[in-house]
Amino acid sequence: MGWFTAALLVIAAACLTLAAIHAHVWLRERSVTANGAFALLAASVAALAFIELQMARATDPAEFGRWLWWYHLPIWTGLVAAVFFVRLHLGAGRAWLGWTAIGLRSVALVINLLSSPNINYRELTGLEHVPVLGESLAWGQGTTNPLLAIAQLALVALIVYVGDAAVTAWRHGQRRRALTVGASMVIFVSAAFGSAVLSYWGLARLPALASLFFLPIVLFMGFDLSLELIRSVRLAAELDAKTIALQGSERKLAFAAEAARAGLWSVDRATGRLWATPQALSMFGLSADREHRVDEVLAPVHPDDRERVREFIGGSAGGPDGATVEYRVVLPSGETRWYGARGAAHDEPRGAPTLMGATIDITERKRAEEETARQRVELEHLSRVATLTELSGALAHELNQPLAIIMSNAEAAQLMLERPSPDLGEVRAILRDIVDADERAGQVIRRLRRMLKREAPHQQPLSLNEIVEAVLQFVRTDLVRRGVTLELRLEPGLRQVFADRVPIEQVLINVINNACDAMARNDAGDRTMKIATYADAETACVRIEDVGSGLPANPEQVFDAFYTTKPEGLGMGLAISRSIVASHGGRLAAEPNRPRGAVFTIFLPLAPEAA
Repeated sequence: MGWFTAALLVIAAACLTLAAIHAHVWLRERSVTANGAFALLAASVAALAFIELQMARATDPAEFGRWLWWYHLPIWTGLVAAVFFVRLHLGAGRAWLGWTAIGLRSVALVINLLSSPNINYRELTGLEHVPVLGESLAWGQGTTNPLLAIAQLALVALIVYVGDAAVTAWRHGQRRRALTVGASMVIFVSAAFGSAVLSYWGLARLPALASLFFLPIVLFMGFDLSLELIRSVRLAAELDAKTIALQGSERKLAFAAEAARAGLWSVDRATGRLWATPQALSMFGLSADREHRVDEVLAPVHPDDRERVREFIGGSAGGPDGATVEYRVVLPSGETRWYGARGAAHDEPRGAPTLMGATIDITERKRAEEETARQRVELEHLSRVATLTELSGALAHELNQPLAIIMSNAEAAQLMLERPSPDLGEVRAILRDIVDADERAGQVIRRLRRMLKREAPHQQPLSLNEIVEAVLQFVRTDLVRRGVTLELRLEPGLRQVFADRVPIEQVLINVINNACDAMARNDAGDRTMKIATYADAETACVRIEDVGSGLPANPEQVFDAFYTTKPEGLGMGLAISRSIVASHGGRLAAEPNRPRGAVFTIFLPLAPEAA
């Protein structure tokens, strides 16, 4: 076996090996069509090498012509494979140029099939033996067929197509592929084209061996695909590592969720499909042995909360920060539980966003909140009772006045009626005075009853000016007894606040009583209290100023529980008052008055229609 024969056999074996490897890759993963095209190209080059070896060993022109006739079939498959490989691997190239090359080569193949002996020669007249690498190679001699130009034009179209694709890939940043695939194909296909022109048109005495020129192309392509395979292996290894890490994170997350008694879930908004952990499914009385839809979760939700939950799933949780919702669920046992859910939408590459979130059982928290609210109401009630106890003297005086009027007028009427001719007009006037005094006493009793009555909180739009006037009428006698001068300035047309009347009246009474106590040691005539109402964009305010003993260095200290400057005080009045105002969404603030005294301001939110 000579060197030439060994070289062609090595070329064929190497190309078949590469073809087998990449065909296997393509058969295992059909999406990598570039590998399939490369396998076809490598197999075609192996077939070219085999046929070239048979042509070189031909003993007569007829045998040479038959092998040359078969030679055009692997050339056609190789060209088709090259066009598709460039298109798939470089992702560039003008499609019409590629189809032009395939079309011309297909026409040449048909002509070759219909020609005798082949498209290369009209007539083969003999064989010429050319020495190559120590061997004598047979090569045909005869009349060249002009139609061979069609086949060679296909090579020119292929060169232009590949060159255009390489330039485009270079511009798009794929420089390695442009060089290893594009440049190598342009160079070696051009060399094969030149060799074929010189040989078949009789311009030089040398055999046209295409396999020698296509072998470097196959090697460069294989090298580039090998780099892609190596990269794929690395990515697969990284993916495996990330998968293991993700599985570990999922186990940790599941453990944390289970420890927190939280149920994790996700909803496909397009299909309504629900994925949920067993903990989440059990919270709604659902089994984990089948797939569920979001409607099955909505079914046990309390009817009063169902629409709110549906809005949460449908859109309110679509913001960047997500959303939260609290709702009740009626379990199959009839028990009602409170759940809190937080979710956020995550955009998917395809389709509608997926809503992901977590749900926890907040029943105990809700019960604690209800108990806290009940205790706060109880504490407010006790505070009102204590306040009214302090005002008992003034209230007794407030009741004694109308009762004394009723008594004196009744006695006067009785004396008049004993006369022989009583003055009925004057009796009627006396009776009117009795009715008025009774109404006044009734108002005092009704105010006392409202303050002492234990009722559930009820917030509604109220006039802050009316509340202030009602409180001042209630404490008017006490202000007079303490020698306090009142300066009242109510803003006309003050917008309504959203509040519960009785607790706000309690706060005002507490603050007014504290102001009176602070001025108790002032000289007579130096006990002035100023009360004013006003509003800004979001709140209505009551400002109460006194000229008493003032505030500590840190004014916030007066709101601490059990802080007091009174020997008989408990120090809970202002602490309770601040909690009452805070429960209304407002605030109670204290600041020093100038030149002396203190200023307390109550800020309350405006009613919704007024805000």
